[in-house]
Amino acid sequence: MSQNMKWCYFRNGIRAMYTKLVVFICIVLVICLIAGYTGTYKFPKMVHVTQEHIVSMLRKSTIVTGDVMNSEMDRIQKQRKDLLQDICADMKSDNRYYHQTKKETKLIFNDDYNILYCYIAKVGCTNWKRIFIVLSGVQNSTLSIPHTVAHTHNHSTISRTGHRMQNYTSFLFVRHPFQRLLSAYRNKFEIPDEHQFEKTLGRRIISLYRSNTTDKKHVMFSEFVRFLLNSKSKSSFNSHWDFQHKICAVCERSYDFIGHFENIVEESNYLLRSIGVTNLSFPDAFSTHATNSSDENIYLKYFSQIPPDDIIKLYELYKWDFKLFGYPFPQELF
Repeated sequence: MSQNMKWCYFRNGIRAMYTKLVVFICIVLVICLIAGYTGTYKFPKMVHVTQEHIVSMLRKSTIVTGDVMNSEMDRIQKQRKDLLQDICADMKSDNRYYHQTKKETKLIFNDDYNILYCYIAKVGCTNWKRIFIVLSGVQNSTLSIPHTVAHTHNHSTISRTGHRMQNYTSFLFVRHPFQRLLSAYRNKFEIPDEHQFEKTLGRRIISLYRSNTTDKKHVMFSEFVRFLLNSKSKSSFNSHWDFQHKICAVCERSYDFIGHFENIVEESNYLLRSIGVTNLSFPDAFSTHATNSSDENIYLKYFSQIPPDDIIKLYELYKWDFKLFGYPFPQELF
């Protein structure tokens, strides 16, 4: 083989290796960009625990006293609290006005069991208010308390100051941000439990986004999403779609127990037993709301109506609720 041919083979080999190296580097860069945008690097460990895991764990566990929590739940709570602490540090660089804490937020308390509850709309708060009514001795059973009574009852509340905040067991429950939004939309506009939203805000949304139709009956989900994205008053969102971290000031206040709506029956009962409540359970009969917005098929059906660009914008709007509470980027919607 001539010297020229050897050189030609060598040069072609070098070119092929160089091309493969460039392609490999490009692929790595693309993966890193995607991971960085979706925030997957923020969740190296499982923080949202599946219902099956919670149920299995609780069946195996035994609480020795009201002050001792099962080590597995202890581990889950530590994960959730550690994540909050880490992401809250990142939030300091985000000074957008609509993430400022709601200073007027009140917390429900019970002095007999030394508990303090920060309630968030569309995260099982109606049932927890029923529980507080029973714990206060006004009713004997959660099953006899109507939805309206649970919300209009004169609950004992305090602001985020005072000795109870330091000495009581404080807790909140959070929910997947998009499923909570869907629940709020269906509850207030599609199958409303009251007509206040339809007659006021509903008509306003329709007038903004449906100028070429005479159908004024119901706000469409896509219109509701556009309203949220285009709103100039994000700092004063209605409590049903306001930011969960803002409502309960999770970066300013440390909570003893952070529950997830996806396991609300099991985690609520665990919390009740841990504080010494043995004769009362979370009202499972009310646990499935009429909107059923956590059902995967319903969730995917409604969000399929939203353009991908708007889904990304909506994620950016609610991203701190996703990140703080361990919910991953909603890749299933793309």
